[in-house]
Amino acid sequence: MRAIFLAVMASSVLSCTSITTLTRSEVALKGEPSQTQDGLTLDVRVLMTDAEAKHSRAFTEVKILSKAGSEREAAQWPPLRTPIFEVRVRNSTGHVVKMTGAVVRLLDGAGNVYEPVAKEDLADDLKAGIAAHERETDGLQVSGELQAALKAVKLLDDNAQFLPDIADTYFVSFQLPAGQSHSAIPRWITTQSVLWLKIHDVPIAVAESAAVVKRAAFEFPVEVKSFRETYEVALGGTKLLSRTEIEK
Repeated sequence: MRAIFLAVMASSVLSCTSITTLTRSEVALKGEPSQTQDGLTLDVRVLMTDAEAKHSRAFTEVKILSKAGSEREAAQWPPLRTPIFEVRVRNSTGHVVKMTGAVVRLLDGAGNVYEPVAKEDLADDLKAGIAAHERETDGLQVSGELQAALKAVKLLDDNAQFLPDIADTYFVSFQLPAGQSHSAIPRWITTQSVLWLKIHDVPIAVAESAAVVKRAAFEFPVEVKSFRETYEVALGGTKLLSRTEIEK
């Protein structure tokens, strides 16, 4: 599945018609999305905040309430930062596999390494989001469903445990490049051509003494293609005029 990130938009108005140019990035796994080692299978897909991703368990619909308690609107809350990786784990090893000591990282084409977002980071995001929302909507507050959504989301971190003969879904996203905000993520994506999701040192086999006797490593290359698109926007609809791939 290919995820699409809308990055930059600029428009010029000609009478009743506007010409709009935007940069769009498509992100997709290269090669097989499923890998198996010694009975542990990982199926990966890239998610973003489109309709498909909103139906995943990384997103929760929440109610926005006024101070008086009346409901104003419903909103989708993405507790993770794009790009988001959904990792479905199937454990056929016959024993519990714990992620304790495993290393999950995202690498870009320049060799930069990004660490995964932790629950503490999401909690900070939640507090900041609520504060910003209250400022922008003159006294509205977000219901406690956000806190519940934050608590419920399963991260692929040190606390993850894979029970035998059970498949479950986990999510992982990563810290932004230094100095960039959430709104800068799509622009950062357009500068990339390849990313690597690396899940290393998974303790696949443990002795009775609790010593790790075998570790597994999974690597998923991600291709990023960016396009410059020009549209004609009129009262009768929108027409794509040109689409050119951006060389990187």
